[in-house]
Amino acid sequence: MRGVPRLLANINGLSLNFRQLSYFVRIAELGSFSRAAAELRIAQSALSYQISQLEDELRVQLLVRSGRGASLTEAGRSVLDHARNVIRELNELRADAGSSAQFPSGHVAFAAPPSVARILIPPVIERFRADYPDVRLSMREENADAIYDWLLKGEIDFGLIYDFPETSELESIPLLSDRMCLVGAPSLPRPAASDISAAGLETLPLVVTSTRYNWRRRLEKALVERNLALNIQAEVDSLSVIKELVRSGFGYSFLPASVLYFELREESLWAMPVPDLPLSSTLILLRVKHRAPSLAGNELKRLLVEEARRLSASGWGMPATDDRLLADQANGR
Repeated sequence: MRGVPRLLANINGLSLNFRQLSYFVRIAELGSFSRAAAELRIAQSALSYQISQLEDELRVQLLVRSGRGASLTEAGRSVLDHARNVIRELNELRADAGSSAQFPSGHVAFAAPPSVARILIPPVIERFRADYPDVRLSMREENADAIYDWLLKGEIDFGLIYDFPETSELESIPLLSDRMCLVGAPSLPRPAASDISAAGLETLPLVVTSTRYNWRRRLEKALVERNLALNIQAEVDSLSVIKELVRSGFGYSFLPASVLYFELREESLWAMPVPDLPLSSTLILLRVKHRAPSLAGNELKRLLVEEARRLSASGWGMPATDDRLLADQANGR
């Protein structure tokens, strides 16, 4: 089975107990022995004993108790990543062992940024749950940096990220490509298509994300190259808040039109490309190359790709292909 060599490398000769590792991970995630004991349905004294046995085996202290719960020691933080990998390997082995019946099982996890979650994820979860009721599906919502970190640590199987640079560690599947647009509300003056330009952005009050978002960094770089600067009224790392501020007339924004899928359909916001600022944005599905997906993982990947293409056909960005990224859209909607 594909997980055995790496599993043995992770265990590294120690007679570690899978249950003890699972207990340790859950305590670390919940930050409390009592909460972990309640969730795991075992006595707190028994849980403490199991962790003591694990610490004795590793010859390090993993957790420190306090009035507020339990916190990881420096050694505990290091062991946590390894423990998650070992647990993931064992779960994959179990899933592989049961795959002879050709029914996905086990656990699969993925993450997406807020700009994608509301649009793409609900129908994927509904379809996956209907087709594969025996699989435990987990989904997280965060920014690109956190998703990338979770992928490398093995906390998730797949991540959806806009415009992430290619690396040797990750396999990427482009799902859709979109053009960055000036975004406004019906209550705000809308520039004529012939008048809109990069220079014109200097005069508009803008609500933008911080430079934690790649599209903001790319926008800043493009404007610096043109000796231009943004008239920033607020930096907000919440797309829902940005949209609400734009809707209220507080200011304009500059975002991929695909993150405005519902607002454009409802005509509560409008989006216009800036001809001399042709910045594209591509949504990519990522996974770590050396971790072969389980049967359930492959089915989740298939549904994510299918749903992205279905949505793009109804006006959510432009469909991308597996072999190359699409060029910028020639025209806005």
